[in-house]
Amino acid sequence: MLLLAEKATAQTLQAIGEATEEIFRGDRLPILDFPEDNLENEG
Repeated sequence: MLLLAEKATAQTLQAIGEATEEIFRGDRLPILDFPEDNLENEG
């Protein structure tokens, strides 16, 4: 019984890890357009 619980927990943690990897993957995030003029004027 404990072995089944351990196996289920391991599978759940792996699924959560894969889901968070998909969330934080860079190609799914929008590209933000930062104006570079502000950086040049401050320097």
